Amino acid sequence: MTATAGVSINKFLAKMASGQNKPNGLTVILPEDAIAFVVQLPIEKFHGIGEVTAAKMHSLGIHSGADLKERSSLTLPQASLTELTHHFGKAGHYYYKIARAEDDRPVEANRVRKSIGAETSFAQDLNDVGQMLQELEHDCPNCRATVRAT
Repeated sequence: MTATAGVSINKFLAKMASGQNKPNGLTVILPEDAIAFVVQLPIEKFHGIGEVTAAKMHSLGIHSGADLKERSSLTLPQASLTELTHHFGKAGHYYYKIARAEDDRPVEANRVRKSIGAETSFAQDLNDVGQMLQELEHDCPNCRATVRAT
């Protein structure tokens, strides 16, 4: 079994770290490395920035964490926050903060589970629909047991 984990000073950075050394890796982002980590990331790699938002950011000249940080740390920081919220609504405030490696959202250890899944890796891709269905029937009881246990 493999596992990947990210450890850092806040929820955003830990999430970003968890995606760095897949599969089966541990990434730690230390406080003194947080901003350097954020500025080197392409904007598409930011958790919470999807394809449409990335395209909009590109049209504004934001292609990396460094671009977002620059946009967020002009001489008049309130003006840049206003610009980001103008273009991205309330998410603009979030982007403004993560550009500085800041995230004050609490980690909720006992939150309601949003999804349950089971997976099986195969040595070779399955191309036969019948075989796929058979494998799904094998995984479904695992999901059902997880649902009943919660």
